Amino acid sequence: APQLRSQTTGLRNTRDPRMDTVKAIRGRSAMGKIPAATALEMLRRSGSDSQITLVQFHQGYRQLCESVGVVYAAAEADKIFTLFDKDGNQVIDLVELLCGVLTLCQGTQEEKIQCVFKTFDTNQDGFISLQETITFLTAVFAVVLTPAVLSSMKEMNVQVSGARELAEVTAEQCFAGADTNVDGKLSMGEFNRWFFASNSGAFAGFASILD
Repeated sequence: APQLRSQTTGLRNTRDPRMDTVKAIRGRSAMGKIPAATALEMLRRSGSDSQITLVQFHQGYRQLCESVGVVYAAAEADKIFTLFDKDGNQVIDLVELLCGVLTLCQGTQEEKIQCVFKTFDTNQDGFISLQETITFLTAVFAVVLTPAVLSSMKEMNVQVSGARELAEVTAEQCFAGADTNVDGKLSMGEFNRWFFASNSGAFAGFASILD
C-alpha cells in the first residue's frame, strides 16, 4: 500500500483549475452563504429516495437562495448541479450531495465532520463502519483527486491508481490509528481526533473540501 501519511503534505497547496472553479461558484452563489448542515437538509428534502434530479435541485436551490437573500439564477443552479453530479448520470446521489455541500458551503471543520457522521450513521447509533468510511472517502477523492493532484503525487513518488485505492488506504490508516477499542467502528470523537492528527497526511484531500 502507498505510504501516504508523510508524503502528501503538499497536496493541499496543489494548484488545480477545477478547484478555482469551485471557489468561484462558492463566492458568488447561495451555497457559499449558508451552513453546510442547513444546505444539506434543505436539498435532501427537495429530492426523493436519496436522489435529486435536476428539476428537484432547482427547486431546492431556489429555496436556498430565498433563505439567504440571493437572487435565484437557473444558470448558476445548472453549474452547481453539474459540479455535484460526478458520474454525469443526471442525478445527484447522497454521497455526491454531501461532497458538494461540504465543498461549497460554510462551516467549521468540526461542523462539516458532523455532517458526514449524521449522513452515514444511518441507524443513529453514534458510529460509522470501515466500509461506510471507504464509501464516503471514495466519493470525496473523486472530487479532489484531479489530474493536477495525481501529477503532484507522482512527483512525490506516491503511486495511487485512483480514488478508490486512496480511500481504502486512508480509511485503513484512520481505523488503525483511531479505533482504539478495535471494534470495527468509529465514534464521532475518535474520527474527529484522527482527522486533526492526520490533517497534513493522507487525509489532505479530504481536508481540502472542509476549509
